[in-house]
Amino acid sequence: MNPLTQFKKIPVLPLIIALALVVAPAFATPPVGVSTEFIVGSATGGATFDEIDAYVKTADWKVRIDTNAESDLYVVRNTFAAGGHTGWHTHPGPSLDHSHGRHDYRIRR
Repeated sequence: MNPLTQFKKIPVLPLIIALALVVAPAFATPPVGVSTEFIVGSATGGATFDEIDAYVKTADWKVRIDTNAESDLYVVRNTFAAGGHTGWHTHPGPSLDHSHGRHDYRIRR
């Protein structure tokens, strides 16, 4: 057995996963060149709803929202300067996005 080519196997994967779960949530980045107007809710809390079970269908689209507990709703208008962004961040639930002047929507989780 050549000591130069033999390495001890170290269980590194569980350590890397544990560090990622602990450290990753702290890596949100600040927004740049964006102003946010709260239409429903505020920076400290949204409008709170009890359990929701709603379904809407039109000729062009359909949507179903079904929650299992209380939910917070925020409606905001973000205005971006050239090159502006909201920074990297997450939401605790789905986010519906719409761009002004465009007729498409995105639901992100």
